[in-house]
Amino acid sequence: MGIDLRAKLGALNGEYLSLTDKFPKLTPFVLGCLFSLSFEPFGVFPLVFIIIPLLLSTLWHLKDWGGAFKFGWWFGFGHFLTSLFWIGN
Repeated sequence: MGIDLRAKLGALNGEYLSLTDKFPKLTPFVLGCLFSLSFEPFGVFPLVFIIIPLLLSTLWHLKDWGGAFKFGWWFGFGHFLTSLFWIGN
């Protein structure tokens, strides 16, 4: 009768990981861009509680160090590109 939350979260995580497999550069880039929204001037702090678990889940499921490095590099590139954009303005 009750909702099996663990099963639903597992299914969502599986869908997210398949998305990461399809778009290995775009997914971490978008996560990094969204992560920058949690800082000022936007201050959407609850995004931290969504993005960090997705980041850690992906890093946990990667098979090699090179993939983890690439994922982290694209995440950082997206984050710093959007976070430091205000310096140019």
